[in-house]
Amino acid sequence: MEQSATNAHNGMESISKANESTKLITSSNIELTEQIHQIDRTANDIKEKSDDVAESMKQISDNTVSNCNAVEQVSAATQENSAGTESLAGIVEKIKELSKQLNEVVHG
Repeated sequence: MEQSATNAHNGMESISKANESTKLITSSNIELTEQIHQIDRTANDIKEKSDDVAESMKQISDNTVSNCNAVEQVSAATQENSAGTESLAGIVEKIKELSKQLNEVVHG
């Protein structure tokens, strides 16, 4: 009888320890689940921010191409103006020469 009481007491202690272990495992599982959910939310935030960065980079690329095209147009216009300026300088030289010749004719 005494042995049965000891066994019953030991059994109750084992059940109590198992119950405490189960509570600890359950608590750890709940905490781990929350951490996994937090990681998932963080991963989603990172994905959204990465999408925003990718869109911004595309806009920068588009702007760079547009700016490059504008620079090419300005360069072409500058070359045309330079050629026009050279022609104008030639015309001015001819006018000077004609003016000199006219002065020689007039002042003799």
